[in-house]
Amino acid sequence: MIIIKDIYGKTLAEGGDDGAVVSGEINTRIINIIYVQYSKGDEESLTLTFDSYNRLLDDYYPIMFEDSAETVAPIRKVLSESGKYRLIMTMADNENRLRVNALLSNISGTPGTATIVISPVSPTV
Repeated sequence: MIIIKDIYGKTLAEGGDDGAVVSGEINTRIINIIYVQYSKGDEESLTLTFDSYNRLLDDYYPIMFEDSAETVAPIRKVLSESGKYRLIMTMADNENRLRVNALLSNISGTPGTATIVISPVSPTV
């Protein structure tokens, strides 16, 4: 089971025992800390990706990085061991929503559990 919450404990999304992507989003600006507490089950890993909403373009875009001189790829955090993790995700000035997408990859039996908390560093808008 994946549970995504805001820093105040409000559940934004939950599920994922069936291998589906779970997405939770918050209003936020600039810098965010994402806390993950993961207890591995029979799945291969917990995979996280991120999208930002650009209010001027009125759409979500995957947060990406240049993985070579010619290509870009979505930022993917793959956690293959149980543990507590702290991730930092930054956004551009015109972006005002962060969406965290989580997937228990290749579940073969009993799925693990993950609690993901999104905490903005700067005030919410």
